[in-house]
Amino acid sequence: MNNKLLKITIIIITGILIGILSKWGDIIPGDNIIKYFGWISSGIILWLVIGTLFIILSNNKKSFNIYYLLFMISMLISYYLFSYIIVNYIYFRIIKFWIIMFICSLILGNILYNKRYTKLFLILFIITSIIFIIFDAIKINGVILQAIIPEIILVILTIFIINKKINNK
Repeated sequence: MNNKLLKITIIIITGILIGILSKWGDIIPGDNIIKYFGWISSGIILWLVIGTLFIILSNNKKSFNIYYLLFMISMLISYYLFSYIIVNYIYFRIIKFWIIMFICSLILGNILYNKRYTKLFLILFIITSIIFIIFDAIKINGVILQAIIPEIILVILTIFIINKKINNK
């Protein structure tokens, strides 16, 4: 199996697993790590971090588009198939919202791709992260530390990765 095919397979499997775990986290009772992941994946920060990492770590714009597209499509399909088959619930307005978010993030990723190793990109990421953490806390999850703390940790780790890439270029 060549390197590209292996990457594609890993990306698709990861997308499927994250989709299933995200929906499972939305419905699982109790106080457990899957529930916490459901809270985190219901917000926008996780998706900002994932999209940013695809931009930062892709070798070229074509790779970014292919890998991000495959990840998001596999994640969305598995999430909504799990929702439909296991939970017996499907809400098309939410599906439409996340498809629009995905398309907008893909377009924005292509616009920002050539700026990915600049301080401007880092500053935009930090500002956007702050806005989304506040948005997640107010509109989506409430002030739940089990969601906010991992979101902040994800943002900080992503800032370190962006900064390292900027310094290496």
